[in-house]
Amino acid sequence: MSRKKILKKEQIKYFVPTSVGDRINYIIAKQNLTSTAFSKLAGVSTGNLNSLINDDNKPSAKFLARILELFNVNINWLLTGNGSKYIKLDGHERGEDPEIADLLERARRVLTSDNPVAFDTLERNIRYFDYAVTTEEKLRKAENQVKKLAHDIQVVQASLKAQP
Repeated sequence: MSRKKILKKEQIKYFVPTSVGDRINYIIAKQNLTSTAFSKLAGVSTGNLNSLINDDNKPSAKFLARILELFNVNINWLLTGNGSKYIKLDGHERGEDPEIADLLERARRVLTSDNPVAFDTLERNIRYFDYAVTTEEKLRKAENQVKKLAHDIQVVQASLKAQP
């Protein structure tokens, strides 16, 4: 079986994608990315990406969500070839704050640039802040559990005092 190669941007004009792998390959070329850069953005290994492009594996829900988030790709088109390739994601239509939509667009521009220092710095900062937010959520949850336990202890102590 022959292995598919990543398309060049100038090749996509006449390329007709017929499979999920072809459509992923099309997106990579359309964004003018290397397979390494795309795999970093999509959060998959280059080996996994090659398996997707060659239709050896099916994309995971996480991968599909990431492609939608990064490139506004219509997931229905990606999976079936039906519908338009891209969907318009207007921050106001999605109920997002315009400031958040602007930040996401700026992050997308940095992540798809050819500047590896900017890419690595932004990626590291996003991971750091995501970790901080996740940790804060876990601490808040633990704090609520401690409060519930304290309340339960008070209830048990009160019931013990009430017994003759």
